[in-house]
Parts: sequence; C-alpha cells; structure tokens
Amino acid sequence: MDTPSGRRCAAAGLLALFAAITSPIPARASVSLLLAPLSQTVTPGSEFEVTFQVTNASPAFNAFHFIVSFDPAALTTVKLSPTSAQMGSLITASCTNNVNWFHMGAYTDTVDVSMLCANVSVSGPGTVYRMHFRASTTPQVTQIRLLPDVQFANGGILVPDITVSGTAIGIGMTPILDAGPPAPAAALALSASPNPAHGDVAFAFGRPLGARGTLAVHDVQGRLLRRLALAPGARTGAWDGRDAAGNRVAPGLYLVALRSGALERTVHVLQVH
Repeated sequence: MDTPSGRRCAAAGLLALFAAITSPIPARASVSLLLAPLSQTVTPGSEFEVTFQVTNASPAFNAFHFIVSFDPAALTTVKLSPTSAQMGSLITASCTNNVNWFHMGAYTDTVDVSMLCANVSVSGPGTVYRMHFRASTTPQVTQIRLLPDVQFANGGILVPDITVSGTAIGIGMTPILDAGPPAPAAALALSASPNPAHGDVAFAFGRPLGARGTLAVHDVQGRLLRRLALAPGARTGAWDGRDAAGNRVAPGLYLVALRSGALERTVHVLQVH
C-alpha cells in the first residue's frame, strides 16, 4: 500500500540492503584481478592465451564469477579440453575437487569456479583462470574486458572490493591505447557521493584519466541503463539518476562502472526517493 508508513518501510529496507553491501571494509580486504599480459601482439589467424591473475595478497576465497567481453569480429574463444584445464594453478594446486562452469556466448563468456574441498580456500597472488582465443585474419587492435559485478567469495560471503584490469590485443600490429602503457590497477579509484542518493550523484576517480572513459550504469540484473562519456584528464563525473531515455530510475541498488583504457573500477549506488 502506498502510504507514508509504507514508503518509510521500503526506504528503510533499501538502506539496510545498502548498508550490508557497503559497510566499512578493512583496507586489505580487496582482490585485484589482472588480465595478463596487459598487452600483446599476435599473428593474424593465430591462437594465443590470456591468464586471469590475482596480483595482490588478497583475502581468502574459494569461489569466483566473472563475464569476459570481447569483439567477436576480432576474436573467437577456443575452449580447452578438458574444460578443467582452464582453471589456474592457484586453484588446482590447492584443491582437486572443483566445479568449473564455463559458458560460451556470442560476445561474452561466463566463468564460475567453486572449490569443493572441505575447509580449503586460497589467497593471491596467483593465476586463477586461463583462456585461449583465436585472432581474426584482419589486422586491428582490440580489447578483452571483464563486465561489471566480478565476484569473489569465501564460504558464500562476498569480498566486496574488486579491482580489475583488461588487456589490449594487437592483431598484426602493436596495440597502442589512448592511455599509453596501462597504469597499475590500484592507480584508478571510484567513489560516489552522496550515497544513498536522491537523484544526482558525483563520482571521484582518484587521479586524472589518461584516456577517454565512460561511466556505465547497470541495474542489479546487469542491464545497461545509461552510458556517460568522459574526456581524457577528467577527475570527476556525474549521474543525474536517470536512464538513457531521461526517465528517473526506480529506487534501488545500481552498479556504476568506470572504464578508461584497459582499466575498470565499480561502485554500488543506492537511489532512494
């Protein structure tokens, strides 16, 4: 029922959910996930490997989920046989009873890995996954990225702070990004204020962007609602709480992803009316 008390209860529920997701986290409770190498040149039509590496002394985890995005006109996924061969040595050296769910899509591949050994978790640094791709025969520069909402968990409890970095692939040419050599993942930050918000949200990046960038707003189902362009050198960005059609978004939790060059950072924003 749409009454003042009902609206207060709904707002309280949203705030409780937001508090559960964004409660203060110790400084070292983070995972830095890097696609390696950060850039490489491959021969047109050849097959090559990309590894997914946790580069820091991360908190313990025993499961992870991510979606790999690429241009199907430039790259084709080559599924290893058996598929378990795609799991990284950090996982397989610690547990031999693992679930690896790998789904190939038109332009994204989904990875879900869970370690099923009792009381076994791992911490970085180390390789958690590996994938093979086949390059097109057309010389070009392309990228492999991770979509927002990368998840690492330990015993079903999510590690809330994830930093990711993509990779640039030069097919028959040297990959030169607008940003020049990719900066370390930790150099890029993203914070939102106010949060919770009543519409307008301001974002701070921690340092100037070295390349053109975007702020992409997704709902909890992963649907893209708004994409905002950012100029090289930008230190801040803003979102007015509206979707691409100009409509005010509904109250709820949204994922905002900052992308610049091969780097990406995400933050959750709670919109309340």
